[in-house]
Amino acid sequence: MTRNKRFAFGPRAGRCVSVSLLALLAACGGGGGGGGGGDATAASGGSSAAPEAALTAPATQTPAAVQAVDTVASLVTAPVAALTAQLVPAPAASFETAEYWRNYSLDMINASAAYATGASGQGVVVAVNDGLVDTGVAELAGRIAGGGRNLTDDTTVNTHATHLAGIIAANRNSSGMEGVAWSATILPVASFVDDGDGNRGAGSAPYDGIAYAADAGADIINNSWGSAVGDPQSAALVAAVRHAARLGAITVFSTGNEGKAQPGTTALVPQTAPDTQSLFVAVTAVGSNGVLATYANACGAAASWCLAAPGSRITSSDAGGGYVSMSGTSMAAAVVSGALAVVTSRFPELTSAQVVSRLLATADATGRYADSATYGRGLLDLGAATRPIGTLVANAVGSTVSTGSLTASAAGSSLTGNAVLGDALVHALAAVPVALFDSYDGATFAGDLGDLVSAGRGLDVGDLAFGDFGTGFFAARSGGPGLSLSLSERRQDIGAYAALQGLSRAGTETVVAARLALDKGTVLFAGLNAGFAEVAPAYADLPYQAGLALSDGAFVPGVLALADGGAMLGIDSALDGQVALTVTLMNKAPGDDIGAGGASAAEARLRFDAGGGLTLEGGIAYLREEGGMLGASGTGLLAVERAETVQVSVGARLALSADTMLYARYDRATTRSLDSGAFIGGAEIASDAWSLGVVGRNAAMAGDFWGFGAHQPLSGRGGDLVLDRPLGRDADGRVYGDTVAVGLDGGGREVDLEAFYALPVGERGLFGVNLLYVSQPGNSAAAPDEVLGMLRYRQRLW
Repeated sequence: MTRNKRFAFGPRAGRCVSVSLLALLAACGGGGGGGGGGDATAASGGSSAAPEAALTAPATQTPAAVQAVDTVASLVTAPVAALTAQLVPAPAASFETAEYWRNYSLDMINASAAYATGASGQGVVVAVNDGLVDTGVAELAGRIAGGGRNLTDDTTVNTHATHLAGIIAANRNSSGMEGVAWSATILPVASFVDDGDGNRGAGSAPYDGIAYAADAGADIINNSWGSAVGDPQSAALVAAVRHAARLGAITVFSTGNEGKAQPGTTALVPQTAPDTQSLFVAVTAVGSNGVLATYANACGAAASWCLAAPGSRITSSDAGGGYVSMSGTSMAAAVVSGALAVVTSRFPELTSAQVVSRLLATADATGRYADSATYGRGLLDLGAATRPIGTLVANAVGSTVSTGSLTASAAGSSLTGNAVLGDALVHALAAVPVALFDSYDGATFAGDLGDLVSAGRGLDVGDLAFGDFGTGFFAARSGGPGLSLSLSERRQDIGAYAALQGLSRAGTETVVAARLALDKGTVLFAGLNAGFAEVAPAYADLPYQAGLALSDGAFVPGVLALADGGAMLGIDSALDGQVALTVTLMNKAPGDDIGAGGASAAEARLRFDAGGGLTLEGGIAYLREEGGMLGASGTGLLAVERAETVQVSVGARLALSADTMLYARYDRATTRSLDSGAFIGGAEIASDAWSLGVVGRNAAMAGDFWGFGAHQPLSGRGGDLVLDRPLGRDADGRVYGDTVAVGLDGGGREVDLEAFYALPVGERGLFGVNLLYVSQPGNSAAAPDEVLGMLRYRQRLW
């Protein structure tokens, strides 16, 4: 269960105190219990540590100019603000101040990386079940929770207990040292007395202290004391730990300071009571060199629930004021208790058992720490415990966090734009926070939707240049009265690199363009793998042949380009002497070059002969896409299942002569999504396209073609993408979120400027020259302009 009860802060104490130069021997402090061998300073006797390195980092790592940043405030309740804060965390180095470096232990456990996530123990209560904590020392000001209790008759403040409290939660205030969880609060529970020969448990008070702390609502109960190795295990201890576990409190015990291969029996409660193991942590100590301290009992039989943490020569608060350096598994246990508080504050949605599991699972178990008999699960790594474990998983709002069918890997949920939307998707979704969950225990992490979006674009101009290799020079072939037929073979999916390197391509496709005149004013037409402008009779009277211009989309009305090149069927009929109607049906199968799914379209177009060589036209088109939206495709929870588009087009042609024609067209489209993945609640996007130019033939010599044109391919011009985004999960794993609309107004606008000239060579050959300039290619404002000059020759084989 999660811990919900919280304590109000106690009164702030502010008296000045002197620095203690020597700490008293604490026989109970390191887990020695009645067996002696407690914690000591380096200057004292008892169980001293192995020689240690300096307490602080080299001077170059603690420059005087480095100042402590403000204490991280409690996590805001607004989930959007919390997720946004995670997206731009404070640099870990900003927490590595002189105060941080006062104890090597913080660096050894990678604490600054955890602080950079915004977690520092806020809202978490850690009980110090020990001697009487001096709650008046400056380092603990504001860090004491109400509800503490003295279970003994002793009113003498205790160095050992005060030292532990400081390791766990001493203030981060640019002075002295700081605790591991410097935003947590301490619940002081006095169950030991100082009888002049070290701390001694007051009867059953240590066990009663565990039960009291759990009843009072402590999230974590630190017990830096214990029985000697081999001592009988107290039934009262087991009962107290079981009671704490039932209430969801985590119990932490030190392994003891006898330098033996097995821990004290107090660290072995899960052997007797396996039901407590998920909420129980035993802790052994290493020195600043990372090696098991000579005084420390190894994890031994407690290896499955045991961690190693720094415990030698730890500087912390002293009873009466000031600071003292002490060594022992007591100190290591306090470091782990503080780490548990940080992880709990970072993931308030997790149960206490999941917090313990994360800390154990992320410990460094490499190198020497792979020796589980000595180091248990390994060396505590607080930074790793606050990072994702396994795969980040995306979950729909309303679902239960799981790694089963309701989830999809974040890597498998993506949205890919194309040349229509350009970089508008990236701009719109950049820095939009969304909650993702790791596959280990569903811990919540902030994801940036912009990281799941890639800006698509059209063909590179080089690919465009080589894209119609093999198309051939279309010429009408008589197939009977009123029938014209053109066939050719075209290689598939060629790119500039492949063409220049002579690489082979898989497969060819048959290109078919057919027209059948039913009478003088009515023509049926059909195409397979052919372009709209190649087949539709409305373009037959242009002094132009399809495929001569690289920006061939200039002659394809807007959204029809998304279904162009598939199967096509239509009828063109003269309604009277001035008006003609064209109706076209188009279908592009899944797996073609536009989008992941297929697209089908229908268009009705009227042409009006206004006289004097002027033809006016207007049309309306409907496009339905499967697996995409304006060619953009998504996967997983960002999938776009279906979309529909309605487009209105107007245009004009003016014949300057029998061989020269001006043309202009404008297309305006509105697209909306029909069915989408769980993240996309809907979309409505406006887009447009236009073309302007002049084409002609028989200029320099009979049979040649030429043209100049400006063309804006279909481009998203605005609209909204509605997102049903997850913002977090509750303790039961249920995902909650909100609905937000983001504008799609940030893209560029591609414009193609082209000049071309083509000259027939014999009956079957065609020699061409093209010069193409592309501004903001792929409708991406950030894309550099591109220029292509090309000479080409095509030969029809039959």
